[in-house]
Amino acid sequence: MKLEATVHPISISQNDANFNPDIHIGVEVLSSQLFRKKMIGLPVTAYHHDTMKAIQLLTMRKVPLTASNMAKVLQELHNNLPTPQELARQVLKKEGRTMSAKNIWKTMPLVTEQAGGPGVLGRVTKYWRDGQKWMVAIELNNISNFQKKLIKKGGALGEISLTHAVIGNVIEPLEISFTIQGLRTGSTINRIVSASAKSYKQQKMSDCTVIEEEVLSKDVTTAIDEESQDPAHSFYQNLPNDNDRGKFMEIIRSVKSASSAGAEANSKRLRELEDSMSLVQESVVQALNEMNDGCFGKIAQNSPEQWKSNPSSLATANQFILAAAANNYNKRKRDTEELDKALEDISTTPRVVAASSRQKTRDTQAEDEFFKELRNMRAHLRTL
Repeated sequence: MKLEATVHPISISQNDANFNPDIHIGVEVLSSQLFRKKMIGLPVTAYHHDTMKAIQLLTMRKVPLTASNMAKVLQELHNNLPTPQELARQVLKKEGRTMSAKNIWKTMPLVTEQAGGPGVLGRVTKYWRDGQKWMVAIELNNISNFQKKLIKKGGALGEISLTHAVIGNVIEPLEISFTIQGLRTGSTINRIVSASAKSYKQQKMSDCTVIEEEVLSKDVTTAIDEESQDPAHSFYQNLPNDNDRGKFMEIIRSVKSASSAGAEANSKRLRELEDSMSLVQESVVQALNEMNDGCFGKIAQNSPEQWKSNPSSLATANQFILAAAANNYNKRKRDTEELDKALEDISTTPRVVAASSRQKTRDTQAEDEFFKELRNMRAHLRTL
């Protein structure tokens, strides 16, 4: 697999006021022939696993911190340290828990730091400047299919991080690592040049130790032993004859058919629920837009899309709206009752209405029409 990536997104001088030695490498260093020579052949790893262990080991052995020595020690740790799966099994065995694939994956994040990393995935083959950016070409020859899905632009391992040491005021690049989020914003994979890669038959479980919800998919089961991965297949292989295997396949087909029917029913029900939720969203938005500030006070207006992303808030808003509607109904009911009482006082004395309305004198027929309309209003309000 070949790709190109930004290893340092800006060119900034060491004398610049915005230069941060904790983040930046000065353009004077980046552009030097010595640094360029050191970058070629730099080992490439994943999520800086074993980096600090390798540095400590080199320091203990009093071996110079260089890229070539770093690559040797990283591969040594990869080959000698136990895998996260092995450590997880040890923990489960010690605690007396079931040795299932589910328990193994739950335990692995607790032991990942003590386990061996994926080693050296590849090397830097080219280093150059592109405008303000500093680029590298990387060739990965020890990468699994699982890792290929993560090492891509925008992927779980889509950013680049350069590890370097400062020895006697000299910057020594040690490794380039694929990470979830790099220190230098903008240091990312730019493009995949070639997606083909040499198969890595000696893959360790530590190659799959990016503990993210989105990567704990069916692909990771390829790294688990066959027995725990596919017990149905193992059972099928152990059946004594073809007749039993045929019956087993008939049962599997019937279960699959029933599962498909159930999935279709669940899918239909889900569509109905989604349609109902959409109706509630639109109703909430419309109701809030029509309500004035006197109902709840000043509140921020959300779009239907925003309500869709937060069903809990949508339900709460709908609850408040229904409560406001009930309160408004009770208020209108009280007002109607007060109007009924007032009409009882004035319906027998037309001159009071005429005086309070400050209108021109009406004939008796006009006054009867007025009270008829009031009675109709009262009857209508009572039906609400």
